[in-house]
Amino acid sequence: MSNNKNAKNIKVIVIAISVLVVLAILFVLFGPKFGGLFNGGFGQGAANINVVADNNELKEKLDIDVKEPEDAQGIVYGIENDSIAVVRYKKKISSGQEMNFTMRSSYSTEDIDNSIGLLQKDGKEVDFAYTPIMMTVICDDETEVPVESKVALDSENEDMRFMKALWFDNDKYYSMVTDNLVTREDFLQEVNRVIIANHIPF
Repeated sequence: MSNNKNAKNIKVIVIAISVLVVLAILFVLFGPKFGGLFNGGFGQGAANINVVADNNELKEKLDIDVKEPEDAQGIVYGIENDSIAVVRYKKKISSGQEMNFTMRSSYSTEDIDNSIGLLQKDGKEVDFAYTPIMMTVICDDETEVPVESKVALDSENEDMRFMKALWFDNDKYYSMVTDNLVTREDFLQEVNRVIIANHIPF
């Protein structure tokens, strides 16, 4: 009887260890892919983003230096499609409301153009069809960085919900998007701050 109990106990222990080993292997292989889903995530397109520890890892792996956002919450860093540095965060704007921001940086304009697609709640792609808003950001060394921004309406309630900005600086292409726009002015103010903070004087 005792031998049977011991045999059963050993069997249970072996099964438990096997399950843990399999889970550990799965985490090592696929953990980074799904990391964003467990810590706020990147939302749409998260399957193509590997979460990394911090901005230092972005610099080490992609040679892209991204400054940590000021006064931001829930900051998540990632690498999209092995070539794009991504930073997603939330921030309280002037009205006290919270807005999501996702900034991307890459050495290729095609990478940026192809990675900022957003979807409506009904699954349709967001159409940034309205007239672009042109802005010039003047950095501390007096470098002028032109920025092109566009807004898009939510297909459900016709409110402005999406906004994106595109610019080129430091020999790299950048984009900023939000999917819960509060005001255009607050979005552009954050873009202005990000450009000045990340600009590298020549």
